[in-house]
Amino acid sequence: MIPATVRSTTPDGDVIVVSDEGFCLTVPRSVVEASVFRLLRVGQRLAVTLDDRIPVRIDLP
Repeated sequence: MIPATVRSTTPDGDVIVVSDEGFCLTVPRSVVEASVFRLLRVGQRLAVTLDDRIPVRIDLP
């Protein structure tokens, strides 16, 4: 899991997060909808699980 902060959302529902190391990741809308989070706010902290560099799950950090 990678600790990250929500940076923004796209019009189609994807969420852009920035890891603590400064890398930007796009979390697909389908991953957000499958999580316990229904509404993510800019600045919110979360943990992103990657599979082959693709976000597959988000959780509390």
